[in-house]
Amino acid sequence: MSRNRRRPGSTTPAKKAELARQAVTRRRAVLYARVSSTEQHVEGFSIEAQQELLRKYADGADIEIVQEFVDVETAKKAGRQAFGEMLEFFRTSDVRLLLVEKTDRLYRNISDWVTLDALDVEIHLVKEGGVLSDDSKSHEKFIHGIKVLMAKNYIDNLSEEVSKGLTQKARQGGWPGRAPLGYRNVRSEMGKNVLEVDAQRGPVIAELFRRYAEGADSIMDLVRFANEKGLRTERGNPVSRATLHYMLQNPLYMGRFSWNGEWYDGRHQPLVTAALFEAVQDQLDARSRTSGRKKNKVFTFSGLLQCGTCHEEGIVRTLSGEMKKGQYVYYACPRCRIEKRAKYWNEHDVERMLLKQLDRLHMPPAVMELVADALRYISRDIMAESERDRERLQARETSVRKQLRTAYDDRLRGRLQADMFAEVSEAWQMELEQIRTQLQALHLADGKTMELGIGLLELATLARKRWSSMDRRQKRELLFTLRSNSRLCDDELKVTWRIPFNLLPESPYALERDEAVFSEENGPSSKWLPQLDSNQRHSD
Repeated sequence: MSRNRRRPGSTTPAKKAELARQAVTRRRAVLYARVSSTEQHVEGFSIEAQQELLRKYADGADIEIVQEFVDVETAKKAGRQAFGEMLEFFRTSDVRLLLVEKTDRLYRNISDWVTLDALDVEIHLVKEGGVLSDDSKSHEKFIHGIKVLMAKNYIDNLSEEVSKGLTQKARQGGWPGRAPLGYRNVRSEMGKNVLEVDAQRGPVIAELFRRYAEGADSIMDLVRFANEKGLRTERGNPVSRATLHYMLQNPLYMGRFSWNGEWYDGRHQPLVTAALFEAVQDQLDARSRTSGRKKNKVFTFSGLLQCGTCHEEGIVRTLSGEMKKGQYVYYACPRCRIEKRAKYWNEHDVERMLLKQLDRLHMPPAVMELVADALRYISRDIMAESERDRERLQARETSVRKQLRTAYDDRLRGRLQADMFAEVSEAWQMELEQIRTQLQALHLADGKTMELGIGLLELATLARKRWSSMDRRQKRELLFTLRSNSRLCDDELKVTWRIPFNLLPESPYALERDEAVFSEENGPSSKWLPQLDSNQRHSD
């Protein structure tokens, strides 16, 4: 037998050299996947699908995935652990390539975008067919920025609609949240979620108020009494000092509650009288509900201008406004005033400098048409995601109703104890209430998706024109939306605009020049339109 014969599966020198070359030239990347709710994760809604899509893309592009990060959290919930770990990975490694399914899987807010941009990461939005890097053209960055803002505004609008529904319930006297200790969430004959006194815990809560009002028992005495009576939190934990202290200050127990800063009279049965509640507050020696302090007057640019002199010294100081002679508003740096070197700026002069900056936020009409076309595609993508959320919520609603019917049948047949049925029924009824609220919010928010995108464009491009007709509050809201920072340096106002608005003053016509010329004959160039996934293509 020849000694030169190689074993099966052995690697030839040539192949070893090729593998070594590929190891050097093959790009390395990070994979990131996220779902917007734990329900999606449990149902296998999209995590696995995202990973499969991204891995297949990496194989086809000869990219090595060196690390995978997965988040299963709500879109608005703070503290995405995997996202934070991914940022730290980029900071400590030389990998600069990120693979993600699409825009709304990656960003929760504008801050996420800014952070990644500062890390100089090349982002492949696989399902959208887009790549973002330092080499990306102006129009690509701008469209991406508008998409991030639209997605964020859609989430904000959805949250606002949910809040409106809860506020309406509060106005009708219904407590919009989960039942506090001593109450239960139950379904009324009218099909509404209402508070009902818990027959076991309610009397214990009332006794705690009575004992404390008498002045003989301390908070810790009441904690011991509550635990002796078997009072437990929703999670089954013993009542703590902090929990009890909060309960004694909760006006819901006397029939009133605060929601979004407004006070309402509840329709639920109070556990204590108003007189007993006030007696407890006296014992707690609660702080006055109104401080009585006079608030500082808020001027148009209050909190919006930084001192350029302090900035050059590496110190951040915000200019404060003050009224002179009862009619003139001036801004100055408090630190510079102390050091006797303060410069004062008249509000009219600041406004004049700002208007010059707003003049630079200009978008030619032809480009506006191009962006509007792109927004229509973006809107379709957001609406498709909304439809998937609606289907998921409806499926969950059906499942919960089925579980309720099964539990009710088990209760009638004696297979489920009354207290256990009451507990699971309360939780499911509360979930159904939340599902209905979210479905209604989706319906109301859907019609505003495109309106949000166009509104963002008009906000920037028409800001200068509309400034004079705005009141102080509207002007401040505009500036908070458009700018990320502004400094007064001598007689010059330096403004840093938020992305993507910062692309407009850099070169007003750069967007139009980036191989995306609009013409009456050809219409908008396809380069302005986000690449569509297969589902969108087949739907046309």
